[in-house]
Amino acid sequence: MLNDTIKLLSLEHLESSIEHIDVTNSEGIIECHIELKRQFLKCFYCGSKVMHVHGYKEKRVKHSINTRSMCILHIRYRIHKCPVCFKTRCEEINLTKRKQRISTFTKIKALEQLIEPTNTYTDVGKRLSITTQTALNIFDEYVDPSRLTLPSFICMDEFYLGKRSTHKYACVLMDFEKRKIVEVFDARHKYPLMKHLLHIPLSERIPVKAIIIDMWESYKQVINRCFPNAIIAVDSFHVIWHMNEAIKAIRIRVARKYKLDVSHFEQNDMYYYMLKKFHFFFIVDFEKLADRYKIPKLNTYFSKTHLMQYLLSIDEELKAAYLLKESYRDFNKTADYETCEARLKDFISKFRQSKSPEMKTISKMLKHW
Repeated sequence: MLNDTIKLLSLEHLESSIEHIDVTNSEGIIECHIELKRQFLKCFYCGSKVMHVHGYKEKRVKHSINTRSMCILHIRYRIHKCPVCFKTRCEEINLTKRKQRISTFTKIKALEQLIEPTNTYTDVGKRLSITTQTALNIFDEYVDPSRLTLPSFICMDEFYLGKRSTHKYACVLMDFEKRKIVEVFDARHKYPLMKHLLHIPLSERIPVKAIIIDMWESYKQVINRCFPNAIIAVDSFHVIWHMNEAIKAIRIRVARKYKLDVSHFEQNDMYYYMLKKFHFFFIVDFEKLADRYKIPKLNTYFSKTHLMQYLLSIDEELKAAYLLKESYRDFNKTADYETCEARLKDFISKFRQSKSPEMKTISKMLKHW
C-alpha cells in the first residue's frame, strides 16, 4: 500500500527514506502527511559521528501531481544535536531546495508546459496551483535563452514594462528580415544600452548595416557609439505621426476662430462644427475613407470628395499645410533610391517656407533625422 501511494505521488526517489504516509482529501485539496526514516548524520562543525534527536519540524511543500487538484505535502523530519559542540543539524529532504516551498517535480512540470508557446505563465500557474509570479520565477531560474547573432538589419524599439519596474520601458532588438527577436534589454536609456551592447564582440557589431528606430534621441547616440558602420533609418510611421500632430494643431487653431460660446456643440458656427466633427479627414489616408458621410446639422449626405473640398475651403493656411503633408505621404510611397535624396531636400525647403509655425518645426525634424 505504501509503495502504491509513493508511485501515485511520484516520490519514487524518496521511497527508501519514507517511513509512513497518511493521505486525506478535503475540499479538493490532497493533504499528504509524510514521516521520514531517521537519518544518521555527523556534525558539520566538529565532525562527531554521534548526534542525538533534539526535536521535530514539519515542512509544507506544494506538489502538483495533476492539474485537477492541489496537493500539499506535510513532511515531518528530525533535528539532530551534537553532544560535543551542541550544534544542530536538520535531516535532508531531497524533494525541494532549502527554504523553498515548491517541489522539484512541480518545477519540472511547469518547465515542460512552458515549452509550448501557446501556454502563458498564468495558464501554467492555474494548472499547477501556483501563482503566475512563481511560474515566471521558475522559468527565470532554470532557463537562460541565448541571444541570436546580430543580423544585418535591426529594428530597435521599446515596450512598456509597468510602473512597478525599475525602468518603465524595455528595449527590444528584432531581426528586420526574419521577424525574430534578437535580444531584450531591461532599459531603453543611453548608458544601460551602451553597457549591454558594448559587451557584444565588435566583430559582430561591425557587419550591422542599418538600424530602424523611432525618434528617441538616446537610440541615435547609442547606435553611433556601438555600431560604427550602421545607417540610422527612422521609421516613416513616426514621421507621419508628427506631421499629423502638426495638422491637428493647425486645425484646432483655425477652428477656434469660429467657436461660439454656446452650450451645445451643434449650435456653433458651421465651420467650427465641420472642422471638429470631421477632424479625421485631415489624418486618415483619403483612400481609406468611406464614400459618403451624413451631416446631421444639415440633415444631408456629402461624398468624401465634396466634404474634403469643403473642409479645405475654410482656411488657406490649413489647406496648404494639408496638401504639403499629403504630398510627403505620396513621396513615402513612390520614392526611389536615385531621386529620394533630392526630393527630400526639396520637401525640407517647402516645410521651412510654410506660413505655419507647426510646419517649420517639421522641417527641422526632417533635417535632424
